[in-house]
Amino acid sequence: MRPCAADQAQAWQVSGSSPALRLIRRGRGKPWGSETGDDSEIPVRSATSWPPSVLTSRSNFCAELVDGKRPYSLCFDGFRHRQDHSAMRKGDRGPAPPGQSWRVLMNSKMKTLSLAVLGFVGFGAAGAAMAACPTSLVPPWTATNIGGGASAASSVTGGYDTTECRLQSTLGNSGAARAQVRDDTPANETRYRAQFVFDASALSGAGGTNQTDIFLANSAAQFNGLLRLVRMQYGGSGAGTKRLFITAACNNGTTNTCVGQVDLPTQGGPNRIEFDLTVGASGTLRYWVTPLATATSDASPTGTITLTGGNAGWVGVDTAFVGLASPSAAYRAVNTGLNAYFDQFDSRRQTFIGH
Repeated sequence: MRPCAADQAQAWQVSGSSPALRLIRRGRGKPWGSETGDDSEIPVRSATSWPPSVLTSRSNFCAELVDGKRPYSLCFDGFRHRQDHSAMRKGDRGPAPPGQSWRVLMNSKMKTLSLAVLGFVGFGAAGAAMAACPTSLVPPWTATNIGGGASAASSVTGGYDTTECRLQSTLGNSGAARAQVRDDTPANETRYRAQFVFDASALSGAGGTNQTDIFLANSAAQFNGLLRLVRMQYGGSGAGTKRLFITAACNNGTTNTCVGQVDLPTQGGPNRIEFDLTVGASGTLRYWVTPLATATSDASPTGTITLTGGNAGWVGVDTAFVGLASPSAAYRAVNTGLNAYFDQFDSRRQTFIGH
């Protein structure tokens, strides 16, 4: 049990002895089934149809008992982009049992391969029969970006930390190969935090020129000829050690990039990767790269990249890509057709994600 983060955005409200549920969406972004920015409401559903009968422990909702003093929550963290609007957090409340009210909080930006939320929000009504993993990645992702040789991206069973599903990404033998999912929910974010699980256990470390993209965060418009605010690459060292290379945009007057790298702490399994980007005249990038189950704290990043000259010219994060892309010749020589896996993507504006 832990408190839901303060920047969650949508509220399921439950009241009475035989409650009905409704979902109210407020603030920035488009409500489901609408092209406007107005508030919208999903039709009321009975308590017996929600939540779905099968829930993964990484589904995108929190059940929170509010007693007027402090909330306690059972939060199921999936792939999400959370918002920071106080109006969303307050919501309107209906009748409640004496002395308490129930709220089930959902995130307004969901990027998940978990079973329960996909079944309700992306693929049908709550309580409907659902397959273990979706056959399509869109929704919940905005789009896929697949091409080059026999590249492929799909949702497959066997997630991490008890999730139902994970993203499988495979590249063909082409320098333009890509097998990514895209998230368009950020909107020129000047503070952007993201986390995901990355498993390169099936890939070879090989040499230091063995590299491929695994994550990109782009600005809406180029500055100094570049779109990329953050680029993360999987690669190898001269000894074949598997590494993460991190490149961040910076106005340093030469390459317009500032870099860092770290050996993957788990060479033969999944690692948890998180970063915190600030955009401005004194921009910074902090990052956490740890084994899957290792506890992390905001105050103890694995490393920090100082962005010389700042990164204000790139305005802010507008699009994110997760998955393999742009492999080097050395990568293709040893890794063409091999699978990498991603899970539990989560992006926020302010709140540390951690584990």
